Amino acid sequence: VGVWNSHGKSRMDQTIRLVISYALLDTYGRIDGGWVKNGLPAWMDQGLGIYLCWKMNETKLPVQLRDSGYASSNDDPTTKIQEGEDDWIVHARAAMTRKRKPTNLALALGRNVGTLTTRELYVTYGFSAWLLEGHGPEIVHEILSRAGQRENPVTLLEEVLKRPFPQIEDAFRQWLREIKHS
Repeated sequence: VGVWNSHGKSRMDQTIRLVISYALLDTYGRIDGGWVKNGLPAWMDQGLGIYLCWKMNETKLPVQLRDSGYASSNDDPTTKIQEGEDDWIVHARAAMTRKRKPTNLALALGRNVGTLTTRELYVTYGFSAWLLEGHGPEIVHEILSRAGQRENPVTLLEEVLKRPFPQIEDAFRQWLREIKHS
């Protein structure tokens, strides 16, 4: 981390998240001696990476995704998160429980990093927290291993969790309604 964070204006949480991304890619994104084409799904690279960074460093990243890529301006919707006035779970809950057009979990879990929207980023963070906090290590490892190989997220979740995807999505929504931390 010290080597990666050699730039004076770089924040430690950005560096930790980047190191986590490479560790996840190296652990779960390899096949036949090389890396899986297109790298990890965005939910693992971004959502899981940001969640693990928060667990390790207890800070929030200053630069987040937005529909057109990375954003760092004051109008970025994640500014309140960065300033500690808001948290990730609040935004994930809002995105998943909206009456009009809630975020499509299956679509968000299937995205590549370059196509993930801000709302989907919140959902992938929440999904990562739900996965790690609500499931045993064997289940988490199997999901990450298969997701890292770019298997269809709906199919792999149904097979590993042994439930239809709508029930999985409902369980995730219920967890979002009940959880209080960021």
